[in-house]
Amino acid sequence: MFTVSSFEGKHNHELARKEFAHMLQSHRKISEAQATQVELAYEAGLTPTEIYELLNKMAGGQSNVGFMKKDIENHLGKKMEKQVEKGLHKVIMQYFKKMRVKNPLFVYDMQFDDEGMITNIFWADGKGRSDYEVFGDAFCSIVGINNHGQTIVFGVALLYQENVESFVWLFQTFVGVMNGKHPTTILTDQSAAMAKAILIALPTTHHRLCIWHIYQNAAKHLAHVFSGMRSFAVAFQQVIYDYEDEASFHEAWENLLEKYNLRENPWLMKLFEERKKWEMVYGRHFFCGNMMSTQRSESFNGVLRNYLTSKLGVARFFEQFERVLEDRRYAELQEDYKMMDQ
Repeated sequence: MFTVSSFEGKHNHELARKEFAHMLQSHRKISEAQATQVELAYEAGLTPTEIYELLNKMAGGQSNVGFMKKDIENHLGKKMEKQVEKGLHKVIMQYFKKMRVKNPLFVYDMQFDDEGMITNIFWADGKGRSDYEVFGDAFCSIVGINNHGQTIVFGVALLYQENVESFVWLFQTFVGVMNGKHPTTILTDQSAAMAKAILIALPTTHHRLCIWHIYQNAAKHLAHVFSGMRSFAVAFQQVIYDYEDEASFHEAWENLLEKYNLRENPWLMKLFEERKKWEMVYGRHFFCGNMMSTQRSESFNGVLRNYLTSKLGVARFFEQFERVLEDRRYAELQEDYKMMDQ
């Protein structure tokens, strides 16, 4: 317990100099206009440091900005806290409603568990749906290829688990959104869960396995022949690509097993059982848009890493993904212009 025995009303310390004014808590304030600038710059991908430097240049010096970099961080932090308070479901629904207003052809679907928690989400806008109508005969991981040879996005999914049930839901939802059109061909890695889901949800679609992944797995499971015998890699490639009929392929496969003593290799036995999904003999008559692997999907994942991090909140994730689509589609627009200008 303290008791005030005396009070001195005059300043008993030196006042802050004019150049310190913008550092005082009482003088630091982000106006509504500045808050809008900060939020728009953050949505465009700028960091708080970059935003502060931009405002600094616009104001003609740090002392004219009216606040400090830490105030930007606090402002953005409070905004994110409010979004979290609204709840994940509300944030997602607000985003989807906003997109429906911007694009009437925007569609979405969500799957919930027994406790009402979101497990899987899928959405697609009008551009993705119209692209699928034209270019959706072949795809991998919901991306495809357009007439310029560019990777295009048909839709987006967030899956809680990569199991059979989730993939079945995704494929069925995808086909429903795309007016019942099944792709002619789908390329995947050697995921057992995805393979089962394709049989259930896409029974008329020709399932092809990614050649690149097969090579990666071969180097892993057959390391002793890959590393010790250079000729094996050449022979393995020839078996995949060089034969025009089934009989020739079978003969080459048997010669490969015999020559390199691999007849009892369990991985090769399983691979042979799935031969109709990867051997060129069985895939020449199915349209695949010149895609032999899921590398377009892998490449697109690399693009996403330039925009997205695990630290992003849900609302921020949606904003950043919109930037990804805008940038990809602007690149497509540029190619359309070049084509018309020739």
